[in-house]
Formats: sequence, C-alpha cells, structure tokens
Amino acid sequence: MGSRPGPLNRQGSGPKTGPPPELLLGRRRVCRCRYPRGVETVTGSVVWWNDDEGWGALSSDAVPSEVFAHFSEVQMEGYRVLRSGQDVVFEVEHFPAGVDGYVYRAWKIRVPAS
Repeated sequence: MGSRPGPLNRQGSGPKTGPPPELLLGRRRVCRCRYPRGVETVTGSVVWWNDDEGWGALSSDAVPSEVFAHFSEVQMEGYRVLRSGQDVVFEVEHFPAGVDGYVYRAWKIRVPAS
C-alpha cells in the first residue's frame, strides 16, 4: 500500500514542515534557562517606563547601554510598575539577540527600601 500524502507522512513523500532530520544533526541547541550564567547584580535607575505596555528601560554605571525591563521581572506586591528616576537593583544579562533593540535585559528587578 502507498503512504498517505500530506504533512502526516513521516516517510519522505508529501509536504513537510521544517528542515529534514539529517540537517538538524549538529545544530546548536538554544538554552532556555531562566537565569543563565553571566548574570550580574547591579544598582541603577529607571530611564523610562510605559505602564500600558508593561516595559521600559533601566540604566546603570556598570552597563554600557540601557537595559530592557519587563513588568514580569519586577518583584513587588500588587500592580508592578516603575517610575522614571526611581532607584532599582536588578540582575542584568547580555542578550545578543536583542529585545526591542536592547542588548541587555533585566531580571529580578527590586526597588530598594527607603
């Protein structure tokens, strides 16, 4: 009997999605670690913050450019929001792939006690 055509065919005839398995050999696997090596804790301040979109930029003397920050990484109770000029402590990671043009991103963003 013949094999079924279409994407369900795993034997080689018919349309498929993605590259053939032989091209995947030796392909670099991307680490999806939550907190990868190379993360450093720094102090800095909020450059700007967009409440509606839930993200903004941070700066620190220890980092050569601005740092991408997302509300999901802000560690506080209730509505997680930052204000321009506010002091923060955060872990920073170099992120060559970039997020919205930023090559650094922030993790575990905390507002120090006054």
